[in-house]
Amino acid sequence: IDSGDTDTTRSIISSELSSEDQTIKPVSDKIPIVQIAPGQKVKLEAYARLGRGTTHAKWNSANVSVLTHTDKPDEFILTVESTGALSPEQIITFGVDELASRLEEFKQVITELKA
Repeated sequence: IDSGDTDTTRSIISSELSSEDQTIKPVSDKIPIVQIAPGQKVKLEAYARLGRGTTHAKWNSANVSVLTHTDKPDEFILTVESTGALSPEQIITFGVDELASRLEEFKQVITELKA
């Protein structure tokens, strides 16, 4: 971000961030970053890092997930409460993809042990 000088008080918002990789962007374009007064300017270089919730809780995409049994023997209800970073649908999809990846790694290790 390079805001330049301003004659009025204004907010610098997330839509003003740019990335060399167009697939990397803020979750929302309306997130306030800082408010600057007349005569002030902001020059900012930021870095994004992908993290996992196992490393630090700040990277958890779901606050709460609950698996509830129903009266039917093969039926469960999965409730996911999102932090807002991802939709519940994305959390489930990414979770299934991660599980599939880890199971594939596990399968490869077992195959190597059998050999």
